[in-house]
Parts: sequence; C-alpha cells; structure tokens
Amino acid sequence: MSSRTNDRPAHPLRREVLLLLQVAMVVFVWTVVIGILNGADIVDFSRKTVLSHVHAGTLGWITMSVFAGSLWLFGTGATDRAVKYARVLTGAAIIALPAFAFTFSLTFGNGRAIMGTVALATIVGFFAWVAVRARGMSLSVTHLGFLAAVATSVAGGTIGVLLATRIATGREVVPTGAEGAHPGTMVIGFLIPVGMALAEWGFGWPTLKAATRLGKWQIGLPFAGGLILMVGLLFDIMPLAPIAALVELAVRHLLAPDHTMFVGALTNAIFGLSLACSAAMLRRRTA
Repeated sequence: MSSRTNDRPAHPLRREVLLLLQVAMVVFVWTVVIGILNGADIVDFSRKTVLSHVHAGTLGWITMSVFAGSLWLFGTGATDRAVKYARVLTGAAIIALPAFAFTFSLTFGNGRAIMGTVALATIVGFFAWVAVRARGMSLSVTHLGFLAAVATSVAGGTIGVLLATRIATGREVVPTGAEGAHPGTMVIGFLIPVGMALAEWGFGWPTLKAATRLGKWQIGLPFAGGLILMVGLLFDIMPLAPIAALVELAVRHLLAPDHTMFVGALTNAIFGLSLACSAAMLRRRTA
C-alpha cells in the first residue's frame, strides 16, 4: 500500500456511510422478495403491500443509498459540528425511512401521513446539510448530481406527504394531478441525476474533477426537466409535458420504464457504490 494512501486521513463519516448502506440492503431484500413473488403471480398481494414494496425501494433502498453517497462526497473535511449533525440525520434516516415504507403495508390512514412527515423532515435535513457543505467546495458532476437529486426528493417528498394527508383526511390539500406528479418527479428529477452521478463517479474514480460548463448542463437539464414535469402534471398544464421531454432529450435521456431505472440503472450502480465504499473504508481502517 502506498504511503500516499497511508497518509490520507480517514473519512469522518465512514461508519455512518456503511451503516446507511447496510440498512438499505436489508430493506432491499424486503422489496425484492415482494416484487418477485408478486411479479411471478405466486402471491397476490394487497394494494397496501404493493405500495410498501414501491416505497421500500425508493426510500429505504435508493434514498438511503443516496444519503450514504452524499455523506461520502460532501463529508470530506467536515467540521465537528457538521459531523455531529450528519450523525443525527443518519440515525433519523435509518429509522424514519424504512418505517414510513413499511407503514404503507399497514394503513391508508393518519399513520401514513404522520410517518411521511417525519421522513420528509429527515430528507429536508439532509438537503440542508448537503447544501451548506456544497458552499465553498469544488463541485464535480457527481457532486452536482447528488445535490440535484436530494433537492428533487424534497419536492417529490412534499407532494407525497400531501397525497397521504389527502387520502387520510379527505381534504383537498393538493391538486388532483399530484398522483402523476409525485412518481414523475422522482423518476426524472431524482433517479436520472443520481444514475448519471454514479456513472460519473465510476468513470472518474478515485479523483473527481470540477464540473465543466457542459457537466453542469448535464445535471441541470434533467433537474429542470423534472421540475417542469412536476408543475405540468400537478396543475394539469399539458403544454409543459412536451417541454419537459425536450429538456430531457437535450441530454440524450429518454424516460425508461420504472423498473429499468430502479433495478437496471440505480440498483446496479448502488451495488458498485457499496463495493467501492466498503473497500475504501477497509483500506483506510487497515492502513
């Protein structure tokens, strides 16, 4: 092992990164088992369980993995205060996000709205932490992709919580278009930037260079496309949908089927992130 590796300081949030990935993997097993049994028509699950499957994949698996990657990317050189805040957020995430996903299998009522609010507060906390850490940093395409994804998860999560509140209370707290805006926003504005960020991370490993102007457009366009689509679907402004599609096409991305993004793109990329993270942390531990 080179002296350069030995002299490199250990990541201050290495334990939290690994913990998030480990808990995410446990939740992943849950969602995969349901998905396989349901897809093969072996078990006819209720709508509640299917919704739990979907949200366990998006929140318990992908979002917690995104949080882990965010801690790794933005936690280098973090102050003691930033490290303490990140540790509190990690504890909240490993409890709130899986609990919210599992709540879908139990109820359509107030419990889902309450747990959704707790989960959303955790997501907002992570976004605030990443946004503060991003200031003054040299941001690569990978950094920008994770920043865009966490920002979009705040918007998409807010719509999701309002939907849960409407279902639980019957109050029209969100436009009817929210049912399409919520998943549409998360696929385009959340999954695509994360997928590109993880790919860029793999190409540039282990050194990430500052994003060029084209790199910034690469992340900025799908992020903007997700927001445009969200507004168009939320308020039933149909002309915005093709505009969002054009914005997406500008970076040569087409909206693939959900499972292609969830499994084919994100899950494979997260497996790579987990292996790289585990290997990097082990090397530093034994250095």
